[in-house]
Amino acid sequence: MSLKIAVVKFGSSILSDKNQIPKAIHEVYRHLREGYRVLVVVSAMGDTTDQLEQTAKSLYPDQCSQPTEALLAELLATGEMASSALFTIGLHEAGISAHKLNYTCLNTKGPVLDSEPDTLNQALILDLFKKYAVLVVPGFIGADEKQAVTLLGRGGSDFSAVFFAVTLNAERCILYKDTNGIFNHDPNLCDRIVERYKTLTFQDCLKIAYPVVQHKALKFAADKNFNFYVKSLGSQDGTLIGSAFSSFYQKNNPNKKLKIILLGLGTVGLGVYQHLRAANELFEIVGVGVKNPAKYTGIVPLEILSTQPIELLQKECDVVIELIGGLSVANVLITEALKQGRHVITANKLLIAEHGVSLTNLAKTHGVKLLYSAAVAGSVPILEVLKQMNNIKSITGILNGTCNFILDKMKQGETCFDAIRAAQLAGFAESDPTLDIEGHDAAHKLKILSRLAFGEVPQKLFIEGITHISPESIKIEEKRHHTIKLLAECRLTGDSLEASVTSKAIPYSHPLANISAADNSILIETISGETIQLSGKGAGRWPTAESVFADLFDLLLQHEPVEEIFSSSLKRRAS
Repeated sequence: MSLKIAVVKFGSSILSDKNQIPKAIHEVYRHLREGYRVLVVVSAMGDTTDQLEQTAKSLYPDQCSQPTEALLAELLATGEMASSALFTIGLHEAGISAHKLNYTCLNTKGPVLDSEPDTLNQALILDLFKKYAVLVVPGFIGADEKQAVTLLGRGGSDFSAVFFAVTLNAERCILYKDTNGIFNHDPNLCDRIVERYKTLTFQDCLKIAYPVVQHKALKFAADKNFNFYVKSLGSQDGTLIGSAFSSFYQKNNPNKKLKIILLGLGTVGLGVYQHLRAANELFEIVGVGVKNPAKYTGIVPLEILSTQPIELLQKECDVVIELIGGLSVANVLITEALKQGRHVITANKLLIAEHGVSLTNLAKTHGVKLLYSAAVAGSVPILEVLKQMNNIKSITGILNGTCNFILDKMKQGETCFDAIRAAQLAGFAESDPTLDIEGHDAAHKLKILSRLAFGEVPQKLFIEGITHISPESIKIEEKRHHTIKLLAECRLTGDSLEASVTSKAIPYSHPLANISAADNSILIETISGETIQLSGKGAGRWPTAESVFADLFDLLLQHEPVEEIFSSSLKRRAS
C-alpha cells in the first residue's frame, strides 16, 4: 500500500479557542482511518493575529508604534507557532503519532509581510511520515534565504496548505472553514436566495470565493490545476474547487442529530461523554447507564442516568455505545440493542473475540451496524487499514500497552511487582492485571486482527505472557543489544496460520524495539514483501474515546465502516 497523503488546513475561524482543537482532531483521525498520512496546517487561534498586531502598535500612548517588518513578522508568527504546538499536544493526548514541523521547512520569496512559497523540504517531510502518522505545520509563515521569518499575507494558511499539497502530490486537500463550502451569496449579508456550490471551476471561484479562500492560494491552485475542497467540521460534503463545471447542490441536507445511549461511565466512558457534549449539535444523549448515579452528580444530568441498562434500551435512540466491559452482561445488552434495530459501538475486545461472528450476523439480520474499532490498539486505526489491504502475509505487534509499560519499568531496574503497581497508578493496568500480564488480552486482539487479515482465527494460538521475565533477564539481553517485548504474531504459512503471544528478545534495530510506555505498534507484511507500521497509544481515556467517536462519525456520515470482517476477508485471502 503506497503512501497516501492528505493535507488539511484549520483556520482561525475553526480554531477559535483551545476547546475547538479536539473537534479538529476528530477530522484528522477520520483521514487516518482511511489510510492517509496527514499533514495539518494550522492558523493562529481566534483573533490572535489581530491582537498581536494591535499590541505592537500600542506600546506607546500615541499608539503609533511602527515596528520593522522583520520584527512584526516574528511577532505575528508566534500565534501560528503556539497553535501548532497546542494542536500537536492535543494529538498526543488522543494517542495519535504526531510531530510538529518547524516553519523553516517552507522557503519563501518576496516581501517579508506578503511573501509566496518557493520551495519545500520535501525529503524531510516524507522521511518523517515513515515514523509519524501526522505532521503539524504552522500556516501563514515561512523562512527566507537567511532563515528569517516571513509571512504569506492575510489568509496565507490557505496558500501554505495548497502549496504543501501540490508539492507533496497529495491525494487529498481540504480547507476547513466555518462555512460548509462556497455559496453564491454571503448568507449573512443578503436576503436573496442563497445556494451552495457542489463544484466550482477555478475561473468562477476566483470571482466569488474571496475572502473565504485566499486569492493567491486560488490563483496558485488554478495555475497548477490542483483540485481541493472547502468544507466545515463534521461534514461529509462541501465544495470541490477545480471542477470542469460549476454546479449547485439540489438541496441542503443537514446532518441528522443522532440519539445516543451510553452504557458505562468509566475512564473511557467519561471521555466519550465529554466528546458527545462538545458536539451537541450532532449528537443527543438520551440515556447513560451507570452503577452509582450519585457518583456523577454535577457531571451528568440526573434525569438521563439509569442503573437499569435494559430499561434504557427501550428509549428511542439510534446508537448504543457499550463501554461496561466484561462478557455475559455486555453480550446480553448488545444482543438486545441489535434486535431492536439500534447500531452498536463497543470497545469490548473480549466480547468481539468470542462472539464477533454471531453478533455481526445478528446486526446484518436487523439492518444495523456493529462497530468496534476501539477494541484493538486504541487510536491506532489498524482495523481500517487492514480492511484496505490484500494478500497479507503476517502481522506482528505490540498490542498490550500495559505489558509494554511494565517491561519498560523493569528495564529501569524495578521489580515486576513494583512495575505492575506503577502501571496501575498510571491507569494502564486493572486492579487484577492477570489478563494483561499472562498475554490473554493481546491474544483477544490478535484473534480480531486475524479474522480481518486472514478470514479466520488460528487453530492453535500459543500464549505466554511476561510473568517469567525479570529485571536480570532484561539486563542480560541489553548486553546483547536486545530488548524484551511482548509480541503478538500471526503468519500465513502455506494454507495454515501460525500464531503466538510471547515475550521475545529483539535487537535494537527492530522496528518495534523503541516502542515505549503504553504505546502500541503493528507491523503488517504483504506477500509482495511490503511492510507497513502503525503506531500510537493503545489504551487510555482519550485514545480509546477517539476511536469510539470515529465509529460514531462513520454512522453519522454513513461511511462504509469496518463491519464485514468475518465475510469479506475470506474473499481477500482467496484472492
